[in-house]
Amino acid sequence: MGLNIPGYNLYSARGKEISRTCFLGRNMNACVLPGFSCRDIVAILIMYIEEGAEFVCSAYLPFDSEDPPPSREMEKLLRYCENENLRLIVRSQCTP
Repeated sequence: MGLNIPGYNLYSARGKEISRTCFLGRNMNACVLPGFSCRDIVAILIMYIEEGAEFVCSAYLPFDSEDPPPSREMEKLLRYCENENLRLIVRSQCTP
């Protein structure tokens, strides 16, 4: 996906399938967490100079999924953050 807006970075999962979610950030020190990202989830780690770091996740929750939300990938991320006592901010979108 091409996006060229000065000062902004587009974060999405890399893979064979086209991503259905992404995260657009401005002037951030961040990286995608491939172990927690997939077609429907992009998890990023944002690092702050003085305040440490936090996880941010954008999740697409399709209405026609065979499994009800949360997905296995989302559960994996939630468990990891809970076990490591890490802050997680989730933005999700469900489709009708």
